[in-house]
Amino acid sequence: MPVSASALFILGALVLSSVQALSGETYRERLSLSQLPDGTVLGVFDFNRSFSPAVLSEAQANHYSLLPRAIGEIIQTFEVAELHLTFTQGRYNYRKWPMEPYAAPSGVELWAWFRTADTDARWKGLTNALSGLFCASLNFLDETLTTSPLHSYDPEGHHANASRADRPRSARPGNLELRHGILSNEITCTENLTPWAKLLPCQTKSGIASLLNAYKIYDTEYHSMSVHVQPQCQDAECRDWTLEVYQRLVVAVDPRRTVKQKDWSMYLLFGREIQNQCPLATDSTVSVQKNTHSEWFASSGLALPSSESNSLEVSLSSRQPGQIVNLGIKTPGGNLPYFSGLLPSASRIQAHRYLVGFGASQPGMATRLTNSDEKQSYRVVFFQTIPWYLKLYLHTLKVKTIVGSEQEGKQHQSTIYYQPSIDRVRPGILEIEVTLPPKTELLITVAFEYALVRYTEHPPDSERGFQLSSGTVSYVPARCEGACRWSRIYTEPLLLALPTPDFSMPYNVITFTCTVMALFFGSMFNALIRDFSAVKLTEKELAELKNGSDGQSRNWLKRLLWR
Repeated sequence: MPVSASALFILGALVLSSVQALSGETYRERLSLSQLPDGTVLGVFDFNRSFSPAVLSEAQANHYSLLPRAIGEIIQTFEVAELHLTFTQGRYNYRKWPMEPYAAPSGVELWAWFRTADTDARWKGLTNALSGLFCASLNFLDETLTTSPLHSYDPEGHHANASRADRPRSARPGNLELRHGILSNEITCTENLTPWAKLLPCQTKSGIASLLNAYKIYDTEYHSMSVHVQPQCQDAECRDWTLEVYQRLVVAVDPRRTVKQKDWSMYLLFGREIQNQCPLATDSTVSVQKNTHSEWFASSGLALPSSESNSLEVSLSSRQPGQIVNLGIKTPGGNLPYFSGLLPSASRIQAHRYLVGFGASQPGMATRLTNSDEKQSYRVVFFQTIPWYLKLYLHTLKVKTIVGSEQEGKQHQSTIYYQPSIDRVRPGILEIEVTLPPKTELLITVAFEYALVRYTEHPPDSERGFQLSSGTVSYVPARCEGACRWSRIYTEPLLLALPTPDFSMPYNVITFTCTVMALFFGSMFNALIRDFSAVKLTEKELAELKNGSDGQSRNWLKRLLWR
């Protein structure tokens, strides 16, 4: 009896998945599409791989399967215990979109935990390796942009003695060392997406990753792609653990701008449909969330839930061979109700940062923290990297309540950690820990001055200014019991207008100096080298000069002077 090619493909995928499960490595992929009340569609691509210690031992012997060789070699060479890298364009709307972990600062953020004493050398090697792997400028994260905050970043994975509550404030978790850096002016493009997608087992050939269309992804309001490497415990005692390598791509699309209509589908958003499943994936799922004012849309052959249901899940492994997956939403009447306000699932803590003062003479920086929760207090840690060319006046630092509570207008109790910067050696660190009561706004202000920057230290677009990286706001409920997970949001980056020299002056000085030297040298050379002597004429030459015409006399004089 003949066997079709599709049946052989499914059989091969099942056999390969079983072999992977037995070998201690798994691969799962998931796409979540959510229609938000303001009409934006939030798409989250998750590609998760886990590896047992046996697989990692084989990787040390250069036997790689689902674990990307580039990532495996980087982890082993630089002794990285945990790695987090994000490429982001745009700013996450914390009021109208679901809260993190989808949020990230604008530009590129890299933070890693090392299990080695020679952390600075390992960090330099890591940034250079990742810079070459992802075609990014991560090698610019030198010692002048690298920090090691104490209270704002904890390990996301499971490490021994890594809990923030189980260690002193000045101690590192589990004898690990942290390095953190942000490049706010880094622009992400297809040069970063292409190597990122090549790390996937099926790349963009099949499965959910086949929707990764660069032309559509980079035409969105917000997009962020990330790579995370961290250990995860499989039991309470952490005797059984795995290394988790997951990649995530988050896009926020407004279909009213991109496709000029409120109805949308996977094909309209990404320009592609899912043709087949990745054969290496043990689980491949597409999930769609809609609001109550919309209806379902799906390609032919896909079963749809009732219109009252707001969630739909499709497993690519359960579909018919050759069946195309294209899901979407239709809006009856073509209108969505106007939404203004705070999304119930949005972040309860909002942060806004801006410059204050009078130009370059009396500059300052202000950060406004808002707790919109009506009942819950939050423990908040604000972290800011201070570049060396900003000199803070620490005596002007004020933390006061401006709205809410009985302490309105007064200084707010806070804990401050400050590490001064060293010119052209290291940046400064400012961390402020406060407890934010319900319905309260807190204002953090500090004055600073600009240091003198050499003309060779200005960026190529010096008239645009210097970029101050986003501030990090970490928070957790104040009455959190047990191991609570800290949430994290980011402020806007700031553009600093430092005094800019006239870069045409070196050219003017060079041309003026060369002109003066040429005139001086020419005159002095003539005066020193030229020999002046009297010309003696014979009687015949005097007669020719006296009897010749004007033209003949001039020609005769020329011959006489040049002989």
